[in-house]
Amino acid sequence: MDTDDDLRRRIEARLRETLHPTATLRGLRPLVGGACQDGFRVDAEVEGAPCRLALRSDARSSLPGSIDRAAEFAVIAAARAAGALTPAARWLSADLVR
Repeated sequence: MDTDDDLRRRIEARLRETLHPTATLRGLRPLVGGACQDGFRVDAEVEGAPCRLALRSDARSSLPGSIDRAAEFAVIAAARAAGALTPAARWLSADLVR
């Protein structure tokens, strides 16, 4: 079973791959309220500036009719392309949380 430290190391490594080689994870905490996914608030520092992100992950078990992250990523991209005011889904990563 992964520890919080393992998760933090994986997330920081991904931040460095996707944002900047010196990106640093400053904080990680669970977001409440998700029934179909697990969510985390990610506080990072990128090139000396604060960066706040939301990380969404499939929950260990899903509700009937819920979509996975790949489908959600596509839905968000389509909604933004159609003019919906919603935050961008920046990256789709497999096996980051679990």
